[in-house]
Amino acid sequence: QGRPDSVGTGLSQGMAAVGEGFMAGLTGMVEKPMEAAKDGGAAGFFQGIGQGLLGAFTKPTAGFLELGSKVTEGTFAQVKGVERVPRERQPRAVYQDRKLREYDEEDATAYLGLCELRKAPSVDFVGFAGMDASSGLLVAEGVVRVVPRKEWQRSTWSSKVQDLTEVKWDREQCRLQLRTGSKAQPQVRSVTLMSPERGEELAKHLEQQVAGAAEKEASESRDFKMLLRGDGSCVPHAPLDSEAGPSNIDDFFAVMPPDPQALRLQ
Repeated sequence: QGRPDSVGTGLSQGMAAVGEGFMAGLTGMVEKPMEAAKDGGAAGFFQGIGQGLLGAFTKPTAGFLELGSKVTEGTFAQVKGVERVPRERQPRAVYQDRKLREYDEEDATAYLGLCELRKAPSVDFVGFAGMDASSGLLVAEGVVRVVPRKEWQRSTWSSKVQDLTEVKWDREQCRLQLRTGSKAQPQVRSVTLMSPERGEELAKHLEQQVAGAAEKEASESRDFKMLLRGDGSCVPHAPLDSEAGPSNIDDFFAVMPPDPQALRLQ
């Protein structure tokens, strides 16, 4: 028998060794007493019985040991000979909101490329939408970029998401307009995307970010007030419920003129 090259071959050879061990043990129980009796008479006969019984135990045991050895040898040979199956697709992208989406090959490629570029197990990733065969719009790490495909370190245009002031999406023309800068001097970047679904998804995300930033700015603006003292001087202060400001209206009067009519909030 040759060396086993698989688990099945090792098991087959091992079971054969076990069978041979049992057969040798049974044969020895018959042959050993007869062979010993020829040389030693009755004393030899009984001595042969002892040898046969011993062989009936040791030879099957050796067969079982051979079984374990052959199976182990076959397992190692099979594992060593198995060729690595090539991956059919890139690992799935992990999105910023941690929601599970339908697998997208372009997102997976962009996500893996950014992870390799940053040498990190994960990155803050929103999505990628192709513009043409050579470039696309990438939204990740708080930045929106126009990048060449698979060259994530380069960008022909980029802007921080927090710097966007307006986002417009034209589904019919599959065009996304991104506005930055002040109202007096706006800067507009218009990109045409290949997929309406991907474009609409990215546009929705960016619109939510812009709306959230605008709401936060308006809230901060409302919270800031001025105290006008009776003598005409203005004192800036924080809202009533903030840590920096007085905790209640009585505290205002403790530091202001006693006449409530002299207190005006602007």
